[in-house]
Amino acid sequence: MKRLLIVVGFQSDHLRRHLPGDAMDRLDAQVAARVRAYRDAGDKVIFVIEHAGPRVGEGAGRVPQAAAQAASGHADTSLTCRVLDLYGQVGDLCQDIDEVFQGGECGSKDLFLRLVKAQKVAASMGVEPFGGIEVAGALTDRAVLAQVMIARCACPAVPVVVHASAVASSEASRSTAALGMIGGLGVQVICDDAGQIAGVSGGAGTPSGSVVAASLGGLLGEAEAAGGEASRAAGSADGGTLLDSPSDASGAPIDDFPAEAEIVARSHARG
Repeated sequence: MKRLLIVVGFQSDHLRRHLPGDAMDRLDAQVAARVRAYRDAGDKVIFVIEHAGPRVGEGAGRVPQAAAQAASGHADTSLTCRVLDLYGQVGDLCQDIDEVFQGGECGSKDLFLRLVKAQKVAASMGVEPFGGIEVAGALTDRAVLAQVMIARCACPAVPVVVHASAVASSEASRSTAALGMIGGLGVQVICDDAGQIAGVSGGAGTPSGSVVAASLGGLLGEAEAAGGEASRAAGSADGGTLLDSPSDASGAPIDDFPAEAEIVARSHARG
């Protein structure tokens, strides 16, 4: 049963705009540790970027040329670790076989549709697509929150977890507030022994959680059109100190990140 780690917003220039060097290094060490743990367990790691490469248009909503051409529900194959300037240890751990999705003001539409496809295929077999989903990276009150909500909506019966030390915002108060919202979504928020929540003073404003939440209405409509309905059940993972702890989910999971029904069938048969 494979788990999924979603690493968000780890381009070097993106982190430098929002975090000082010491905060970047602390976050890098924590996220790198999560990536290594997933790699060692044979689990899947994917990346969601906030921007990359040449820009198209102007303003906050502009996106890379390559990402603007990406097919809906598919990773952008032109965006690999060779062309992405990911920060520090996490950048060194990124592999060219890892799927990369373009983010946005309110989350990654293509990631959402990808997870919906996985959920739809798994549901047709009466199983869940993942043993769990974890989100890590920056910023807690913007991209991390958005991808958490996408994961919960696309795979509602799969346990979702966030380690507080593996996310960061421009201000600690924003991380704290966002983690409270994340816990309220039925997501397990795990603190380290000191209850550390990453963040630094200062920083520009970001879209509120309510704005992110409202924007998901259109994505949910697309999921329904794609036949991605599934039962609404919360899950939990073990360990750590919880800000919010949902009940356990039931059902036999499969051990892959399926793109096609036959891939899922083979994975399920191996399990």
